[in-house]
Amino acid sequence: MYTDNRFIEFTDIAIIGMSGRFPNAYTIEEFFNNLKNEKESIRLLNDDELKEAGVSEELLKNTSYKKYGSVLNNIKEFDNEFFDFTPYEAKITDPQHRIFLECVWEALEDAGYIPNKYKGIIGLYGSTSMSSYLLSNILKSEDVFKEGINYPILIANDKDYLCTRASYKLDLRGPSMTVQTACSSSLVAIHLACQSLINQECDIALAGGVSITVPQTSGYLYKEGGILSKDGHCRAFDDQASGTVKGNGCGIVTLKRLEEAIEDRDTIYAVIKGTSINNDGANKIGFTAPSIQGQAKVIDEALALTGISPNKIGYVETHGTGTPLGDPIEIRALSQAFQSTDKKQFCAIGSLKTNIGHLDAAAGVANIIKTALCLNNNVIPGSLNFSTENKQIDFENSPFYVNSSTKELEDEELNYAGVSAFGIGGTNAHAILTKAPSITKENHRLENYIFIFSGKNHKTLKQIEENLSNFLVQKEEMSLIDVAYTLGVGRDDFSVRNFVIGKTKEAIIEKMSSPSFKNEGNQKQMSELSYIWKLSDDQDKEIYRELYANVSYFGKTLNVISTEIEKIFGQKVTSKQLLGISNWEDTSISEEGKDILSTFANSYALAKLLEKFGLQPDSIYCQNKVQTYVAACITKSITLENTLQLLQKHTINEEVEIADIKSIKNQRYLL
Repeated sequence: MYTDNRFIEFTDIAIIGMSGRFPNAYTIEEFFNNLKNEKESIRLLNDDELKEAGVSEELLKNTSYKKYGSVLNNIKEFDNEFFDFTPYEAKITDPQHRIFLECVWEALEDAGYIPNKYKGIIGLYGSTSMSSYLLSNILKSEDVFKEGINYPILIANDKDYLCTRASYKLDLRGPSMTVQTACSSSLVAIHLACQSLINQECDIALAGGVSITVPQTSGYLYKEGGILSKDGHCRAFDDQASGTVKGNGCGIVTLKRLEEAIEDRDTIYAVIKGTSINNDGANKIGFTAPSIQGQAKVIDEALALTGISPNKIGYVETHGTGTPLGDPIEIRALSQAFQSTDKKQFCAIGSLKTNIGHLDAAAGVANIIKTALCLNNNVIPGSLNFSTENKQIDFENSPFYVNSSTKELEDEELNYAGVSAFGIGGTNAHAILTKAPSITKENHRLENYIFIFSGKNHKTLKQIEENLSNFLVQKEEMSLIDVAYTLGVGRDDFSVRNFVIGKTKEAIIEKMSSPSFKNEGNQKQMSELSYIWKLSDDQDKEIYRELYANVSYFGKTLNVISTEIEKIFGQKVTSKQLLGISNWEDTSISEEGKDILSTFANSYALAKLLEKFGLQPDSIYCQNKVQTYVAACITKSITLENTLQLLQKHTINEEVEIADIKSIKNQRYLL
């Protein structure tokens, strides 16, 4: 349960899901572990790789040619059947589009929301780099334009269709647009997604970007004064800095209004307090050059929007390209935006580009993901390749210092952080993030937990089971009831299924490791779902009490019903009375009437809980009139208020005919 929601502003946006692909990291967890361990994922490419990428012998001998790259693994892999692509469609589709689509799906799953189960509106904002796959692969075929414009190839590679095709494939019905502002694109996409949520245009917004150069292992030609590094390393803010290296990767964040995220008990990585964007205009030495005034203003605006004092910002994830021109300008701009504080060297800065290179259109979202994980884990990873301060930067008299080694922090040491992304062409973006609200653990304990798995085929199912097993092994602390809930409600229902039941994490891991479990997984055609209510007995009452004690949604529903009963009957009725935990106070309701109310209230609360879990019955079999009232109520054939009014007649022995209930579609009764 989140406890400090008194600080919530209506503009606060929660990051409730994340997904990414980065060099040497297939998951967000691997990505952050690499950062904490100060791993540099830019590597030296061998001549065989370079030749296979089409690099000529002449270029290899050029002393200005640099054999370095930041390589994303497995870009050729794609489950085309899962996303309903034909083999041909998958073949002609830019890997940027394919991986972006995968990460959008994974970010939704990480948040625990699936489009066909979620009743709200989901929007999508994204960015991508130019399609080098189109240039280096597709256009080399002589058959591409034999019959004029080839629309399948256009759709599969052009920036315009990045988000709209993902929205089509995943049935996302909110705003969907591609955002292109060069290096700041994905942070601008996040800004627009936040605005869309604030303006109520959607209920969940996904935002991010992707940048993959094909081929990845082609190195680059160094040019003095350019953005690319002289020695194959990014040395942000160091005196030996000479530029960056082109990186490859993808990142997506799932966003939701904070107040609703808290209400829905979503996992929250961090909170976006405010974002700002602007453009330099002509106030700089050239179109591609950065501007101190433009950068300072966008940071100042973000701080002003949040009302947060600069001296509370403990970390800034900089744009940090490691260029002799860009680094000093960025620090001067930050210092100008922080000029209201006299404190010196209190705010750590770092640059992700020292780890994985420059992700271009995906750089901003990668910075957001890193910073959200810093806040979530109380860790600031070291910014690499820093030894001597850039002589053009006066760090000693600024609020900033380069965090050159990983720092483990106390809980309250880092509460606010800034994130920058600045695009060639002058579009600047800055975001202010803060920690997720603190939570108190709710003591939910059930006799057994059921973990449900489903996939489109057996191979996918086994991968899902393996992923979950690894997650259970790696995570020391977790809520089994939350895992069970997410697997049951926050995942799509596919035809190949399996499940495991256990009392503890260790028991579940043991069962999932057994040969019998690994060989299971059945493919069955979904049939009609029917509810069959039996006559209530003491065992049922015990189940209802356990649900009330451990499943908050059941308890909340029962509390609502007891309040409504009190309104209709004019007498004090509590949930504990309906559960048989507390004695009824002096009341005119007969013993039979109490049993009727208890049966109705508990059955209704259970039906609503199953509905929350995504179960919608095609038919309901009832064994008495009270159960018929429940069936009528949950199918919205009659309101809860009118149902209780009918029950009031029943409890005072007035004759109630089934005709009192309006016709109910798709229900069958055994009365």
